[in-house]
Amino acid sequence: MCHNVGAKAIIVSNHGGRQLDQVPATIQALPEIVEAVGNSMEVYLDGGIRYGTDVFKAIGLGAKYVFVGRAALWG
Repeated sequence: MCHNVGAKAIIVSNHGGRQLDQVPATIQALPEIVEAVGNSMEVYLDGGIRYGTDVFKAIGLGAKYVFVGRAALWG
């Protein structure tokens, strides 16, 4: 639907860190979303990134960009 209205990218996010029970984490939802949009738009990931390796995982699963909001807090 986003592509049909002209969006160039989609952000997979966990709404500010408020993870709900029984809801997949952003990194778990990412592969299915990447597959669904194919090459029609870029997919960005935001949420759940604590380590540099998390960034590599997200890129490996198809994210074009990874947003890191708390890097300074993790050292």
